[in-house]
Amino acid sequence: MFRTPTHTNLEVRRSATSRVERSSKLESQADSRVRRGKSKLPGAAVRTLITLCMSYFIGTSAFGHPDVSKPLRIVTFGTSLTARGGWQTSLQAALRECLKRSITIDSVAKSGETTTWALNQTDRVVDLHPDIVLIEIYANDAALDRLISVSASQKNFGMIVDRLRGALPNVRIIDMAMNPIFGIRGAIRPFVSSYIEAHRRETSRRGFEFVDFRADWERLGHDVLSVAIPDGLHPLPETASKVMTPVLVRQISGTDTDCTSTTKKPYFVTPP
Repeated sequence: MFRTPTHTNLEVRRSATSRVERSSKLESQADSRVRRGKSKLPGAAVRTLITLCMSYFIGTSAFGHPDVSKPLRIVTFGTSLTARGGWQTSLQAALRECLKRSITIDSVAKSGETTTWALNQTDRVVDLHPDIVLIEIYANDAALDRLISVSASQKNFGMIVDRLRGALPNVRIIDMAMNPIFGIRGAIRPFVSSYIEAHRRETSRRGFEFVDFRADWERLGHDVLSVAIPDGLHPLPETASKVMTPVLVRQISGTDTDCTSTTKKPYFVTPP
């Protein structure tokens, strides 16, 4: 049923019409000055300024804002530290609480794999249309029996992130240095820090993001680490969540706090 506009609605409409008329007048005046050669700004610059003015008058943003009605899509991309990490569930819950937004997290990961494998998996990541990719793919490259040099790993990693950014121009790529590796698994990876640094250089060169969890793990102390990472490589999911989630929430949300009370709990594993 048609309703007669109220006095208030008419005022709003008049105000909006007036704003559009003013912005249109500004645009006409600017175009006229450009045609007469009196404007010191190039036409493109004038049009940009007019767009900003129109945005102000009409009450909309010229640059837009994230659509929080849509889920934030994250893909975790890597080795067994991702495939069997178990930290994604905690991260999803914490980000949902922090950002007040639906979060989806998918994984493209496989135990024992290297950057050589990851080069052939970028299409799988792209097909998930992520807003953010969390990537760790150095640990098995660093194993002596895999015969992948630091330079080869660095080259592969650069190609991986270039493919992701080429297909997803707006994606955030966050490279991650995971937990310490020790015992026999550490012994066969004597130069793992060099591989991490090589990947970090590729990340920095492209202006991507880098998160290093190693110091957070080391603060747990030797006794706790030996329980939290029983095989010297793969952390218990509960402890991995408590170490990684607060750091990733801060990185992704861009805040200086953990956002949620659940991520503020101290992370620890009680030694036997």
